[in-house]
Amino acid sequence: EVIFAGLDEVIEIKHTAYSKAVFAKGAVNAARFLAGKPAGMYTMSNVVE
Repeated sequence: EVIFAGLDEVIEIKHTAYSKAVFAKGAVNAARFLAGKPAGMYTMSNVVE
C-alpha cells in the first residue's frame, strides 16, 4: 500500500491478492524466461518486457 497525504486529502494505492496462484504464475513465467539463458543478473523488468 502506498499513501500520498496532503493537508486536506489522501490518495491510497493498494494491491490485494486473494489467491497465491497469482504469485505462482509469476514464478513460472520467470522460470520460463530464465530457461536457457546464460548465467547473469536479471530483474523482473527483464521478465515482463
